[in-house]
Amino acid sequence: MTSPTESIAAPLRVVVVGMGRHGQHRTEQLRLLSDWRVAGLCDLDAAALERCATLGEPRHWASVLRDQHVDVVWLATPFETRVELATAALEAGKHVVVEPPLASTMAEFDKVLRVAESRGRSITVAHSRRFDPDFQTPLRLVREGELGSLELLTLTLWQQHPAPLQGTTLWNFAPDFCDQLLLLADSKPIGVTAYPLKHPGPGADYGLLAIIQFDSGAMARLELHRSALPPVDSGWMLTGTRGGYARGTQYFITAQQEIEDVPLPAETGGKDSFYTVLASHLRHGTPSPVTTKEATQVAELLASLSESS
Repeated sequence: MTSPTESIAAPLRVVVVGMGRHGQHRTEQLRLLSDWRVAGLCDLDAAALERCATLGEPRHWASVLRDQHVDVVWLATPFETRVELATAALEAGKHVVVEPPLASTMAEFDKVLRVAESRGRSITVAHSRRFDPDFQTPLRLVREGELGSLELLTLTLWQQHPAPLQGTTLWNFAPDFCDQLLLLADSKPIGVTAYPLKHPGPGADYGLLAIIQFDSGAMARLELHRSALPPVDSGWMLTGTRGGYARGTQYFITAQQEIEDVPLPAETGGKDSFYTVLASHLRHGTPSPVTTKEATQVAELLASLSESS
């Protein structure tokens, strides 16, 4: 997002804050990459730090902010805490990478952007799933015009999750898929309707059904379930005026008016590309893997879905 104002020598020294599932996963990935060096782990939960003792040195938040040798703070804390922590890290002169979503309101989102701009630091929302090979294939088809004008985009994901659910599906599960949807549609949402899936009484919701209309005329349907018994992952299924795509296969009509399906090879690259592009951005000021405009559009869509539900 916001461009760095100075070059940083490799490897980038990063402290990961929040040692839940996302924080552990990010730390494990960063440790494998030569562009990054994990300079510490931070969490208020001593037991969480103990579980991750082999991944990095425990650090206190205050010492991280004071440490001039820390280049990047990577926030994987509960999303309600991210605005405050991101603001503190930026004001301390750190670049910040934050798991999506950054904030639950546009006012908070814009506030963090202003702090980053005033301090000359970078704030990046880590929508790394845009680099997934199984997403890059339909994105390439759309951008090359193979499907024509999109008419319908749909994704169904039922995830098995036996542990008690926390938070909401919209804020804890949907942001990356909203990012992917906006990249595919490449059009402005003009109407949204969201239905949280929830049992009567107290407790977290277990899913989300969302319908989004775009000014291009395309419609999208997003169905997410966080605690289903049968696992279902349709991937993105797309149909357009010239063809369609589903589960690694491209569909089109031949000159003989027959439907032909062509299995497509897997895309190269993957999630490591996100970390590589991000490192180049922070060191040399090259384009961010997630631009300010793109992150803002995702935040706006999430806010609209929240208001609708």
